[in-house]
This record gives sequence, C-alpha cells and structure tokens, in this order.
Amino acid sequence: MNWNAVGAIGEVLGAAGVIVTLAYLAVQIRQNTRSQRTDAYGRALDRVTTLQGRLAESDTLADILLRGVPDNRLLTATERVQFTWIFYEMFSGFEFMFHEARNDGLPREVWQRWADTIRWWMTFPGVRQWWAAHPAPFTAEFTMFVNEQLVSDAADAAEAARWIAYLRNGVTDEDGQAPDS
Repeated sequence: MNWNAVGAIGEVLGAAGVIVTLAYLAVQIRQNTRSQRTDAYGRALDRVTTLQGRLAESDTLADILLRGVPDNRLLTATERVQFTWIFYEMFSGFEFMFHEARNDGLPREVWQRWADTIRWWMTFPGVRQWWAAHPAPFTAEFTMFVNEQLVSDAADAAEAARWIAYLRNGVTDEDGQAPDS
C-alpha cells in the first residue's frame, strides 16, 4: 500500500467522523429543542395555574370575577382595579404563550387550546370592557391577535352563557344547557 492509499483512507475516515459528529449534534439539538418547549409550556402553565389557585382560594377575587365577567360596571372602582390585575395576569400568560408558539416554543395543538381560551374569554362583555380600557399595552402582535378575536366573534357565546349559569346556579342539564331560572 502506498502513501496515497493511506491518505485516501484517512480522508474517508475523517469524513465519516465528521458525519457521525454532525448526526450526534443534530440529535442533541432536537432533544434540547424538545426540552425547551417543555420548559416554555411549563412556565406558561405555572403562570396560569398560579392565578387559578389564587382565584380558588380567595372568595373575594372569585366574587369579583363572577360579577365582573358579565359586566364589570357592576364592580366598585376598587374591585375594577382588582379585576384589571386579574386579567392582566391572565393575559400576560396568554401573551407569553402566544410568542412562544410564534417561535415554535409550544406545539401547535397546545397553542390552539389557549387561543380558543382567549376567544372564549373575549365573548364576555366585562372582559371586552376591560380589553377596551386596559391602560398598559401588550405587544403589538398579541394586541392584533386579541383584536382579531373581537372582530371574528369566533367563540361560542352560548357556551359562555352556560358557564355563567353554571357558576350562578351550580348545574346544567344533560344537554349542557343552562337551567331555566
């Protein structure tokens, strides 16, 4: 065997090593991306569940939400401030998820769930009143997204009415309809 053959074999082995290294890096990057997605969703879910926990533990905050969602004009000025911060906290979590989804940080089906949740909240008059008046801005992209939900009226207003009836009366009938009261 001559030196040219040895050199050619070395080049082939070196190229194979580079290919194996690149394949290994691709696998590591994919695993890291999955991990980042999981972390992003975990952080977003923590924000929402923290708020849900506070609402579940505080009769006062739950009452403000119950009265303010259908019409926040029924609240005192102090209660409207609390209502405002409840929804800032909630929509800040939604905004975080919105941007994570835009950057492929959340799976499409996960974002779709939360997009549908935003549409649902925007069916309530008190939430629409809050959105129209919110004094501190959200990002332009997220604001446009929420405004599109207002225009599209995509959410099911009957579903929202059933939820309010459930909260007020504690039951719905077998068809999911609110009982006549």
